[in-house]
Amino acid sequence: MTSKTFEGYLVVNWKTGHMKVTKKKPKRDNQFHIPIKFSINVNMPEYKEIEAKGEITIPETQAEMIIEDAI
Repeated sequence: MTSKTFEGYLVVNWKTGHMKVTKKKPKRDNQFHIPIKFSINVNMPEYKEIEAKGEITIPETQAEMIIEDAI
């Protein structure tokens, strides 16, 4: 299992209800902004890669047309 920690600040504008996330501590330039420090650990389970296999058959006449168009 892979684990990663995300840290930053949730900045809430208590007057308008808007929110934003930033990595650095914001300056207190707006009296309505409330910075809330957070740390979130995310655990991601290992997963298998899926490999798709297949076969495509192009008729000979169509292949010749593609080659003629390219030349």
